[in-house]
Amino acid sequence: MKRASWLAILLIATGAGWCQAAVRIGILAGYAQPFEKVYGGGFAYGAGLSFDLHRNIALELRTVRYQYSLEGSLDGLSKGTLSVMPVEIGFKGRFPLAGEKIVPYITVGGGYSFHQFTIDPQLAAVWEKIGFGFTEKMNNAFGFHAGAGLEIVLTPGLALVLDASFRFVRSEGSWTMSDLVGGQEVSGDLAKLGQNSVVFGLGLQFSWR
Repeated sequence: MKRASWLAILLIATGAGWCQAAVRIGILAGYAQPFEKVYGGGFAYGAGLSFDLHRNIALELRTVRYQYSLEGSLDGLSKGTLSVMPVEIGFKGRFPLAGEKIVPYITVGGGYSFHQFTIDPQLAAVWEKIGFGFTEKMNNAFGFHAGAGLEIVLTPGLALVLDASFRFVRSEGSWTMSDLVGGQEVSGDLAKLGQNSVVFGLGLQFSWR
């Protein structure tokens, strides 16, 4: 993971040197909606850094964080909350209009999604009352993303951004149940945990040349 991060930074720095790129830093807040029915939506926020490789193409690094509530299912995770933070690298196609005052764009790329699952406290308390400790987790996983948006230039260095991005991730997981009295423990795997989602965001973008 560290090697991949350094490689991404090197690629960005090299591209910036070749083209004397414009540098753009963006911040975003919005709403994340999962595709799976047992997941509830939640608040999302993130940031991004991009370098122009061409008038119409930019290389972009970005991350976003959001948290879901889960109803729970028999073949997946139990009731609880899932925190998600993908770290992504990709390309942005930019198409300036109206004297570069309005810039529609599309994005595509891949990344690594970090997951943290917490079982609902009331559900955990029920298991403890009958003498068992119970934990579950969703593994981190690679995925890819695609999206589109609109930059509305307010000043030469500032733009309002409307963004929608789709993320496609499939992960694995595991569960562990322990006997709080006898100390014995059993565990198992959770397969094909879908974590596909769409994030709608509104943000600001600052740019320099």
